[in-house]
Amino acid sequence: MPDRPPIVIDDCEVDGSSAVGHFRICDEQIPIRFSDVAPEPDTAVEAFAAIGQIMGMETHQSVVCRPRLSRTYHRTMSRFQAIHVAHFPDQQASPVLGARWPRGRPRRERPVDPATDDRRVGAFFSGGVDSLDLLVEWWDEIDDLVFVRGFDIEPDDVARNDDVTAWVRAEAEAAGKPLLVLETDIRRLLVPRSDWTWTVYGGLIATAILLGRTHRLVMCAASVADRHLPPEAHGHRASPFGNERSVLRIEGRIATRVEKLERVAASGLAKDSLRVCWQNVPGTINCGVCDKCTRTLVGLAAIDRLGHFSSLPDTVDLDRVAAHPAITRSDRAYLIEARDAAASTGHADVVEALDTALRVGAR
Repeated sequence: MPDRPPIVIDDCEVDGSSAVGHFRICDEQIPIRFSDVAPEPDTAVEAFAAIGQIMGMETHQSVVCRPRLSRTYHRTMSRFQAIHVAHFPDQQASPVLGARWPRGRPRRERPVDPATDDRRVGAFFSGGVDSLDLLVEWWDEIDDLVFVRGFDIEPDDVARNDDVTAWVRAEAEAAGKPLLVLETDIRRLLVPRSDWTWTVYGGLIATAILLGRTHRLVMCAASVADRHLPPEAHGHRASPFGNERSVLRIEGRIATRVEKLERVAASGLAKDSLRVCWQNVPGTINCGVCDKCTRTLVGLAAIDRLGHFSSLPDTVDLDRVAAHPAITRSDRAYLIEARDAAASTGHADVVEALDTALRVGAR
C-alpha cells in the first residue's frame, strides 16, 4: 500500500440494540454508530473492520484493528477484496495490520449448527427494482426486509429520511413482509473520503454482522449482472461475506436490470410506489428526469411497460436517453441491456437513442 496513514479501529462499544466503532485517521477521531441492530459483543468489531477495509481499497490505506478478528472474517473479506481488484485492476487489497491477532491468535469462533439455528433471514430493501426482484425471487426464504436510514440519504436530512422511510414501509406492508428500520451515520466516514457506490458494501456487510443475534443471513441484490464483470469475480461474488455467525449474500447476479423490471411488473408489487431515484427531491419519490429515472424508463419502454408504475412518468424522453452517460462499466451495462431488449421487441427509435448514448460514451 502507498505510504498513507492507516485507518485505525481502536475499539467497539456494544449494547443490546446498538454498536459504535471508534475509527481514527491520524489525529481525527470518527465514531460510527448503528442503531436498532442486534449485535453479538464478541463479533461486532468485524462489522467495523469490514467498513475500514472496503474504504481502504478506495483510499489506498491499510487497517489497524486492535480487537481480535476471526479466521472466517479474514477469509471471506479476502474473497470480497478479490472482486474489487478484478473490477478495478489499478487498486489492491487493504490489509489488516498490527494488532490483528494479539499474541498470534485470532478471535475464538463460535460456529452455529445449521440444524438447530432458528435465526431469521433478512433482505435489504429500498423499494427499488433490484430489491423488489430479490423479494420476488426469494419470497419463501425471506423473513424480514431491512431498510437502513443513513445509507442513501444524509442522516441529518431528517425530513427526507422520514418521507422515504414512510414510502418503504408502505411497500413492505403491501408486500406482507415485516420491515426492520435501522439507522447509521456511516456516510460521515465514507462519503468525504471514498466512492459511496462501492464502499456502501462495507455498510451492507457491517449490517449483516450487527444483526447476528437475530439473523443468520442478510441478502442484498446485485446491481449489475455477472455477465458485465470480469470472469474471475463471478465465483467470489457467489460466496457469503461476514463471519461464522452471520453473513451477507449477494443474490440476483444473473438477471439483467430489464429482466428484473419485467419480473417486478409481472408480480404486481409496487405499482404505485416503485422508487428508483436517488435525487431525493422533497415531496417526490422519483424526479423522473435524472439518469437513474431515465434508464429505468427506457428499460420499461423496451419491454412495453411504460405507464405500469404510477410513481414514474408514462413517457420517456429519447433525447435524454441519447445523452445518458455511458462511460462507466455499470452505465454501459444498463444501456446495453435496454438496447438488446428494445431490439428484440422492435422499438427501433429506442435502439437508435441507446446506440447514440453508447457511441458517444465510447469516445
